[in-house]
Amino acid sequence: PPVSRAAPQPEKLQKNNVSKKKRVVEDMILDHVFGFRGFDCRNNLHYLNDGADIVYHTAATAIVHSLSTGTQSFYLEHNDDILSLTVNQHPKYKNVIASGQIGTTPSIHVWDAMSKQTLSILRCPHTKGVGYVNFSATGKLLLSVGVEPEHTITVWRWQEGPTDNQ
Repeated sequence: PPVSRAAPQPEKLQKNNVSKKKRVVEDMILDHVFGFRGFDCRNNLHYLNDGADIVYHTAATAIVHSLSTGTQSFYLEHNDDILSLTVNQHPKYKNVIASGQIGTTPSIHVWDAMSKQTLSILRCPHTKGVGYVNFSATGKLLLSVGVEPEHTITVWRWQEGPTDNQ
């Protein structure tokens, strides 16, 4: 028989391994996320509720982490990795978050940090992703900047849709 110097493959990778049946994982609940996306985005960790909680993101998950209890809750409505995140600072829109994602047809999700209810989904003209989002001082407008070479800027009335394209 031929002799190979290659390391043997683990059982799961061996060809024609049909002895084990595949099972579908059901009823799995996300409990805790270890990780933070920091290598290609900035300004993506914010305090909420006067410093009692923090909100940040990794992959397609936005995490609201309670600093007092150590528990986490999750916004899971994105369908691609989140690149940008901001908190509305106006008192009328307390705990309103905007998060922008990467992709060829990216979107911005505006959502409530406490209930995880989606308030608005904005379909972007940005062609590669949303690298930056920020609310206006009044809280009614949202600015987004694309990651494409032109770095397009869009201003949204986030409760209605787009208002200006540059």
